[in-house]
Amino acid sequence: MKKILAYSLVLVSMLACRHDAMSTIIGGPDSDKPLHSQEAEETNEKEEGCIRIVQYNVGVFYKSGSSSLNMVADMMKELQADVISLNEVDSVTARTGRVDQIKAFASLMGNWNYRYAFAMPYNGGKYGIGVCASPELNYIRGHVVHLPKAGGGEDRALGVMEFDDFIVATTHIDLSTGAQSPQIDAINAFFNGVYQNETKPIFLCGDFNNKPGSETINEMLKTWKILTPQNPTAPAINPRSCIDYVFCRPGSANVQVVKTRICKQFDNGDVTIASDHLPVYVDIKLL
Repeated sequence: MKKILAYSLVLVSMLACRHDAMSTIIGGPDSDKPLHSQEAEETNEKEEGCIRIVQYNVGVFYKSGSSSLNMVADMMKELQADVISLNEVDSVTARTGRVDQIKAFASLMGNWNYRYAFAMPYNGGKYGIGVCASPELNYIRGHVVHLPKAGGGEDRALGVMEFDDFIVATTHIDLSTGAQSPQIDAINAFFNGVYQNETKPIFLCGDFNNKPGSETINEMLKTWKILTPQNPTAPAINPRSCIDYVFCRPGSANVQVVKTRICKQFDNGDVTIASDHLPVYVDIKLL
């Protein structure tokens, strides 16, 4: 009986620690402590009052050889997403059937608001990134910033959506290491300029093409904090690399991180064919 009681107390203690790890206030008394190193939840249930921000490199909605627009929309609805950062998005290119992908995706989500940030002309259209957001969030304004190529393989961009209470941006950092630092410098310069005295929390999502501990991510951590798990997000089948993140700019406002997770399975879609990346999300509460 004593052994059973002792085991129960240890189990309760472990569960309590697990819960505490999932509720962190950015800018609060524990803001200097690292956030989540791994997933701690098994379901996608969303707590009332949370805003769910999703980061997803969708691979031009065409990694399996046919359009995954409907599948990804169904998956995001299943997630109860509120804001979605999308990387690798085509706009009326020949390779993806002349579809304005972000407009089509926003329509499938229920006429969501969106901001497309094209990085470069491509195949008769444009290629870039974007942010989509539920119409329940009051969209105030957006920005598109073209990042320096700096010897990289492709042009890159930053897309921003500002709402009443917070700001969400998306980017896709170039794979070439020589371009990464100038692109991060340009992103920081934009926020230091346009949002220098901003009190709203600012979230930066994207495919950064770098793992935790790399020089590029360490550079990011000088001005941003990682909110999402530092577990592999790519490739979608047998993932090996953590390269997709949601960051928060500390100091502007208190944000409670309630839950964060890399999504590996859906009832309404197959992540192994929807894209070559896994979606990752963070649930936050604004304080």
